[in-house]
Amino acid sequence: MKRLKLLLVLLVLAACQKDEDTLTLSTSNIDISDDAYVSQITVTSNKTWSISGGDGWVTYSPGSGTGTATVTVTVAKNTSDNSRSTNLTVTAGSLTQKIAVSQKQKDALILSKSLEAFPNSGGSSKIELRSNVSYDVAIPATASWLTLTQTKAMSSYEYSLQVSQNTTLSSRSAKIIFKNKVSS
Repeated sequence: MKRLKLLLVLLVLAACQKDEDTLTLSTSNIDISDDAYVSQITVTSNKTWSISGGDGWVTYSPGSGTGTATVTVTVAKNTSDNSRSTNLTVTAGSLTQKIAVSQKQKDALILSKSLEAFPNSGGSSKIELRSNVSYDVAIPATASWLTLTQTKAMSSYEYSLQVSQNTTLSSRSAKIIFKNKVSS
């Protein structure tokens, strides 16, 4: 009889035991370039789950489900000169997990001037360059009459362009190229 009571108590306790909430994500981090991006992640839970967040530039489908599901995550192209980041929050029962999404900025080389004219006596001018990439500066070897020096500022670069006097009767021109070091 004692054994039967003990067995009955154990069965009642087992029947009353609550399943713990579970939540598993196939990734916790998405780090991408400035291009548009589509990926799939897997959400696994023993509870109904939902996704929120994305700040409008990250979307997902489906946004909720039960059990295990494949979620398509779409990141819009970043046309800004600044990188950006957001979080997707996945909630299932009492559990919450985040997926950090980081996207690089659009590469930018922005000049304050694209054309400068000088009198035949020469002169100087300042050119400001704002950049978020490594770059090279090239002056044609045939433009020995140009001197370019760099002064450095915190987030922008200023160049001083010195032009020597033109003692010939013909005009002269040269193209100075500011080029991203890692792309064309």
